[in-house]
Amino acid sequence: MNGWLALAIVVGASIALKILKKKGIIPEDSGSHTVTVSQSHIYKVRLIDAGPYKVKAIKVYRDLTGEGLKEAKDMIDSAPCIMLVTEDYEKASRMVQEFRAISASVSIEE
Repeated sequence: MNGWLALAIVVGASIALKILKKKGIIPEDSGSHTVTVSQSHIYKVRLIDAGPYKVKAIKVYRDLTGEGLKEAKDMIDSAPCIMLVTEDYEKASRMVQEFRAISASVSIEE
């Protein structure tokens, strides 16, 4: 019985780790297991207003994050909100550009 419990814990942790990596909360493994200490910045993309093209905003959010339709709709409907928290400035900047292209009001915060 204890073996099954241990297996369930390992599988659950593995799934949680994959989800956190997909959302950008934990950086992807670079293949190197060397731990480096750096002063990194955390960038937050804030959706202030989805603008007149709410359906396009949902599609853009899904394309950039891989989220499902319900999760994307809930995120866009909850504006103003933080859509993305990442250490990757390029990823945050791309999200801002995509949303501004459809007349949404967004910003990047450090």
